[in-house]
Amino acid sequence: MSLRPIAIVTGAAKGIGKAICEKLVTDGYFVVAVDQDPDGEAGLINDLGKDCVEYANMSICMEQQVK
Repeated sequence: MSLRPIAIVTGAAKGIGKAICEKLVTDGYFVVAVDQDPDGEAGLINDLGKDCVEYANMSICMEQQVK
């Protein structure tokens, strides 16, 4: 059984974060995408596929949200 590597990307909904997600998925990673943008999930899932990305809508600065 072959396991895919997993990456966590913050600021993943757009810009550099989204580009990093795209590159990681292309390289065979499963990506946990984290962003405060509640609308970012649909774009990432549509672009990269739900089998490659899981989206977490939260702020990593808020300890209660990260737990």
